[in-house]
Amino acid sequence: MSIRHTPRRRRLVVAVAVAGSLILAACGGGGSSSDRGDDVLRVGELLDISDLDPAKGNAGYDHIKLYPMFDTLLSYSADELLPEPGLAESWEFVDPTTLRLELNTGITFHDGTPFDAAAVKVNLDRILDTADPDITIRGDLASVASVAAVDEDTVDILLKTPNSALPLILADRAGMMVSPDAIAAGTVSETPVGTGPYQFVEWRPGDRVVLERFDDYWGGTPKLQGIEFRIIPDDSTRLNALRSGEIDFANALAASDYGTVQDADGLESSSSPTVAFWTLYLNPSQAPLDDVKVRQAINLALDREALMLSSHPEGDGEVAYGLFPEASWAYSDELAPYYEHDLEAAQALMAESKYPDGASLEIVLPPGAEDQRRMEIVQSQLAEIGITVELRPLEQVQGTATFFDEKAVPVYHNQWTGRTDPALTMQLLFGQNGYFNVAKVDIPGFADAMQGALTSTDLDERAAAIVEAEKAVAEAGMIVPLYFVQRPLAWKDSLSGVTPNLLGKPKFDQVSFK
Repeated sequence: MSIRHTPRRRRLVVAVAVAGSLILAACGGGGSSSDRGDDVLRVGELLDISDLDPAKGNAGYDHIKLYPMFDTLLSYSADELLPEPGLAESWEFVDPTTLRLELNTGITFHDGTPFDAAAVKVNLDRILDTADPDITIRGDLASVASVAAVDEDTVDILLKTPNSALPLILADRAGMMVSPDAIAAGTVSETPVGTGPYQFVEWRPGDRVVLERFDDYWGGTPKLQGIEFRIIPDDSTRLNALRSGEIDFANALAASDYGTVQDADGLESSSSPTVAFWTLYLNPSQAPLDDVKVRQAINLALDREALMLSSHPEGDGEVAYGLFPEASWAYSDELAPYYEHDLEAAQALMAESKYPDGASLEIVLPPGAEDQRRMEIVQSQLAEIGITVELRPLEQVQGTATFFDEKAVPVYHNQWTGRTDPALTMQLLFGQNGYFNVAKVDIPGFADAMQGALTSTDLDERAAAIVEAEKAVAEAGMIVPLYFVQRPLAWKDSLSGVTPNLLGKPKFDQVSFK
């Protein structure tokens, strides 16, 4: 039996502002890369990379630095996140538990090692091998039983149970192919070797990641001489670096800066909702979150519109009344009643809970001003249902470890950066063994609902199943989504080929200087 994917079309609207003359002339900046006589793209990045090995990192923003080095087995469409060819020219479920990949030929890794079916097997087997405790994405391939190299250019991925999300999972970290020689040498985290258009030069932690053009790239000569990712955590500093000509592209600017870059001469910009969302991660094993009524009350007490307007005063953001934005094929308005602001209902739930006289709650959050402002609003709104909130700013790495690894605090405020397939998001966040399900809760009805999202290849059927899984999550009060991340991108108008995507993680394979 042959099962093929039939997409349902949706359109992502991206706002692009283009202005005329170079801002550098007005600011006295250093000029674009082309002005300096080279074609090295300098990108201002919010966060450093957590690990150069795509199988071992744990930060969503890693993808932006990894994609230029590592082609994936499949890719995805920018506006809909539907699967497209990558290193595999075609894919097909030949039966419900066998995904067959037909590989492109004549491809080599940056170290000259051939890319073929044997290399794919080495990569996927490495992820599945439980002997390496540092692999962070093993759960992405939890449905995989084994991998077979049928011939030099054909791979069969044999599944324990059907998983129609697998094609898009292979467009994420699990599909980033690493040289088998680098894997055997154990040097991937120091010297990553992929098949992408750009190859690794150096990583200065906290400062930059430097890549150069791979002239033998199978997709044709890359358009840039190289890419430098400059790590600039502060939003204002990143924007000023763009204005002064220190960088050519600024990623993930503050939403409040969109008006500034939209009106600036010499810049182009975009801002649109992504599948990423700001959220409160909850640990239901800690008081007072050990009572489902408290978790439900928190969701109903928060005025998400007011929270969104704190970062988007023009009202151009999108409130998270579910876990997927309107541009996603998994979106449904059936989730809204679980998350709409209803202070009376929230107060009633608190009165019925184990904590009728009130409770206290510690929230760990990133140290940025925008994060602080957002959580101060949460603090004020939860006070109305008798919950006293203490805010504890921590740097990103420390905050993540404190909540997910040490399990030391009840609430962590950050963003879920999104995944290529909605089912992967659901499994990672709420599957009983998912890393982000910090208390390993078996959510009633969740696993049964997810079966439909994983066994069907019909997009409408998958979407309906995901909605049922979302309802199970909402009934259990397992997370507090706030609003979808809409962090502007801005770049010099001397660049062409910039294409924002719904994942919110820009790729640079088509970018060049005019």
